[in-house]
Amino acid sequence: MIKVFIHEKGSGRFDIEWELDAGAYQKITEEVFGKKLLVTSRDNWSDEEIIAAYFSQSHVESAFKHPKNPHHNAVQPQFHWTDQ
Repeated sequence: MIKVFIHEKGSGRFDIEWELDAGAYQKITEEVFGKKLLVTSRDNWSDEEIIAAYFSQSHVESAFKHPKNPHHNAVQPQFHWTDQ
């Protein structure tokens, strides 16, 4: 997507030029963006099991995030009304 050109100026100095490659950008946005690649070492799992495990990750993260909520099981002052 980005073309980089390095020009030696001498004495260990370099100039760097860059430009966006519109053709490469278009190709990447049409063929790559919006897609995910899942990699696993679970050779015995089916495709469906791998995808289900990937999408269930958010449930696990939510379960760990819930107890950190300051309002979850918070101890608050209890007010009781009595006649006195």
